[in-house]
Amino acid sequence: MTPPTIAEIRAALEADAFIFFYQPKVSFLTGRITGGEALIRWRTAEGRIVPPGLFIQIAEEEGFISEITQRMCPRLLEDYRVISGVAPGTHVAFNVSASDLEHEALVLAIEQAIEQGQIPPDRLRLEVTESAALSTSPAMREWVERLVRRGVEFAMDDFGTGYSSLDAIRQLPFATLKVDQGMVREMQTSERAANLVHANVSLAQVLGMEAVAEGIETEQIYRALMHSGCREGQGYWMSRPLPLEDYLALVRSGRTWPASHAGLLRAVLMSHVIELRRVMDWVYSARTAGSIEDIKLLIPLSDRRRIAFSSWYEGAGQALRGHRAYESMRAPNEILNETYDTIQQKASLGADPHELEPHLMKLSHYAVVLIGDLLRLESELLLEEMKKEE
Repeated sequence: MTPPTIAEIRAALEADAFIFFYQPKVSFLTGRITGGEALIRWRTAEGRIVPPGLFIQIAEEEGFISEITQRMCPRLLEDYRVISGVAPGTHVAFNVSASDLEHEALVLAIEQAIEQGQIPPDRLRLEVTESAALSTSPAMREWVERLVRRGVEFAMDDFGTGYSSLDAIRQLPFATLKVDQGMVREMQTSERAANLVHANVSLAQVLGMEAVAEGIETEQIYRALMHSGCREGQGYWMSRPLPLEDYLALVRSGRTWPASHAGLLRAVLMSHVIELRRVMDWVYSARTAGSIEDIKLLIPLSDRRRIAFSSWYEGAGQALRGHRAYESMRAPNEILNETYDTIQQKASLGADPHELEPHLMKLSHYAVVLIGDLLRLESELLLEEMKKEE
């Protein structure tokens, strides 16, 4: 197919020839569709679909991509209105470029849509490529932070494909990392690719972010990611991008895919260990620095909503009530939180690090107890899954 000219792209935009296809995102925790990524398509008067690879790059090179984004925003909101009528709890994800976020037009349109109740902010995810994040300007950072304060979530798309991935994370307040589909596709044939995918998922967990995998094309890769700690996945094995009508039909069907709590348990386990080490680091720093004030920022907040284990136990973990290992965590969890509180309070009052040693040992003891319970629960879940598949 011959690439179109910029004049043809402009004419198509004026003729409302651009539409969205939606690729479902599936929760590895529930196996259900949680939302869809809006992917732009060009439908000709004859009904033929022009793939985005033929016109997106041209639009970007000609400085026309922002105009397309702004014109497509109302269509996205109208599609969301229809989607939310069928599946009110799902979200839509929308790709934006660096130039889209350099100017206020798109940001103001999103803010207006939120204020007018056209879309709740937590139902909108904006996906930004790594290259766009690396081209961050003060204006772009200001607009992004403004939307984040509104409750809009940003995801870094194609993470790991550029030369400065870690620096890109630092530039903007991302909530999600989307693991590059190229690496995901190679997981089945390349041990290095599989290790890189798992390393990126772990990195997201360490940074307090969620991981989403794209490019899932086989059941084997799906199941490997299901146990990795990823939040969601998308790819041809679940569904190709679909016209709105077909996407709605798929959502209505109530179709589900394999699901497991084991991946989330692994994420909780890692965060749990990281938090314990932060407290250890804080005590060590306090002793060597000789001043509580110098290192006060290192200590974790004792808000239970901010403690990874308690957040899981009192939230998503409730789905596992009845499992012996889960029920055995109740008392250690209470003691863990009380000990965090004690350390926080004593530190804020200027306690000498030596005074914190017994509390630290108590924290360490019950943290290790919970690690054992998490591992036992994970084993129980995996054994249950294997029995179901026999």
